Amino acid sequence: MLLIVTLYGENIIITLYGQDYTQSGSLITLLSLATCFSSMGTVAYRYMVKEGGFNYLLKKILCLMAISVPLSWVLITSFGLIGAAWSVLITEILSLTVMNYFFKHGVIHKIHVSSLNYKTYK
Repeated sequence: MLLIVTLYGENIIITLYGQDYTQSGSLITLLSLATCFSSMGTVAYRYMVKEGGFNYLLKKILCLMAISVPLSWVLITSFGLIGAAWSVLITEILSLTVMNYFFKHGVIHKIHVSSLNYKTYK
């Protein structure tokens, strides 16, 4: 789906909404990628809840907020709407990876690494 959005996103926007929304075509790929990271983050979040990581998740969300608010402010004031899209993408990547890798001695990191190994799916 991400490949379709990347290749035809601008055309889809123009077809659905018209020429006035052409500029949003460049944002759709970034935001679609951010949505992919967000979806993967939900899986990690549910695993942490299953393992009783409520306190960890609270601390993670507070740290992520402390990072994302200034990051958003800087990127939006510097780059406008495209900066907002980059801010969402960076925040989602941090939320999925770095912020989760400290949970229970890196269990999320181990899950991510094993998901990249083709032998996992045999």
